[in-house]
Amino acid sequence: MRPVNVNFIKKVLDYAFTHSVEELEVVIPYIYNCCDWPIYLPTSCKTLTSLKLKVSPFTGPILGSLKNLRVLYLDGALITDLEPFLGFPVLERLTLICCNINTEGETLSVHAHNLSYLTITNCWSFNYLKLTTPKLRFFEYEGYDFPQFRTYEGLHVLDTIVLDFGQYGDMHQEGNFEGLLSLFCAIRTAKSIRLSSSVVHILSLFQDELVKRSSPF
Repeated sequence: MRPVNVNFIKKVLDYAFTHSVEELEVVIPYIYNCCDWPIYLPTSCKTLTSLKLKVSPFTGPILGSLKNLRVLYLDGALITDLEPFLGFPVLERLTLICCNINTEGETLSVHAHNLSYLTITNCWSFNYLKLTTPKLRFFEYEGYDFPQFRTYEGLHVLDTIVLDFGQYGDMHQEGNFEGLLSLFCAIRTAKSIRLSSSVVHILSLFQDELVKRSSPF
């Protein structure tokens, strides 16, 4: 597979940002001689409403803001900012897949008051997740670890949550059990909860501890 030069990618992105493009999707399987390159989002771009980036190896960090962006899809991004989505005030859908969320032990904060759909799949390197998403209706999480969940303003309109645990994760790790309990406490008002068999198995491994705790439901 022929690699793509980073400078060429930057030219394509710059063209899109300066020519009133409304939806942009970039899929690049391999970038030549680069595993960490920044993407600058110009604040002057007011037309872009949907941005999907799928680049290997890691893309990032993503700098700047897009005031009218409603859909953000990141596959293979490097995220180091503790509040990486503040620059998207009207964001409604956020998808993070196979992202390296390197918060160095600090809490990753998803602060998006209009966000209604959130999907996090097979991301790693973060232990704490704080959601300030009062309009969130759908939340899907799949990974090899469950971070500790925290919410601000609650998740009062949450309709559906989907949870799955990766087949290569350590089910016996107590931190995953604690992460699940913290999530259950945050989503007690959800109308529909879908748990994979692996998540149920994790709970079964800590039956004695589960009995001691107050039910989050």
